[in-house]
Amino acid sequence: DAGVGRPDVLYATVRNVELRGLADIFLPRSPVSGTVNGTLTLRNPLDRARVQVEGSVRSFQYDQLVYGDIYLRSRLSEVSDRMYLTSNLVYRGDTLIGVRGFYEPNHATSPLNFVLATHNLPVRLVEPFVKGILYDMSGQLQVEALQVRGTLGAPTITGSGRLEGVRFGADYFQTRYTLDGRLDFYQRVITMADVTLRDARGNPARVEGTIRHFGFTALDFDLRVRDIRIFLLMDTQSDDIELFYGRVRVRRGCAVFKGKFGDLFINAAVPTGVG
Repeated sequence: DAGVGRPDVLYATVRNVELRGLADIFLPRSPVSGTVNGTLTLRNPLDRARVQVEGSVRSFQYDQLVYGDIYLRSRLSEVSDRMYLTSNLVYRGDTLIGVRGFYEPNHATSPLNFVLATHNLPVRLVEPFVKGILYDMSGQLQVEALQVRGTLGAPTITGSGRLEGVRFGADYFQTRYTLDGRLDFYQRVITMADVTLRDARGNPARVEGTIRHFGFTALDFDLRVRDIRIFLLMDTQSDDIELFYGRVRVRRGCAVFKGKFGDLFINAAVPTGVG
């Protein structure tokens, strides 16, 4: 739907359009779905045009996982080329993610200038992106204010967050773990300095180190697991890993994990227990 509200106002409205159909125009077979509604308003199109967009995607899903409803409001500044934006992800009445700030396309080094916060954000929402690595994820990530700068292709993030009861299974080790503790974000590095890792039986170890990333892709790990006491590290069967399988329970020691997924170097100094 489109029309003219006044001689100096143009508008276009979208009602109950399936997101999957829109996405297929740009990314065929994209695993997204939802219902799009929105309005674009253009004021003074011939003289210092002002653009405003308001819209939503109801029941947004990615790879058949329900994320909730996405709400978006943006406007183009009257005195600059900044596009101001506010967006929220809402699930069952709870705002899981809130984003506010502006995008300035002509800025030489950092067109992005946003603040992101979360409230009881379920970590299961990342599960479609870590298939074959992690599974059965639960728990929450709490973030008060992450500063997002840089470019769309290479964003930098600064701030801190906290993992709360984050449980997951590791496909390679075929056992489950729990993480609790603080994460610090500085540009393209995530630092762990006060994180507790527990095995499937609740036995603790400490995790410290860094994860380097480039726009949260190409993760590069440099992590140390220490203060290990009777820790169930692996519980695999012959059909999981043919060359090396079984139950590995570490009585004490430490381990270092370096590299990227698929090319991860593990150096462990541990004696093993029985069974």
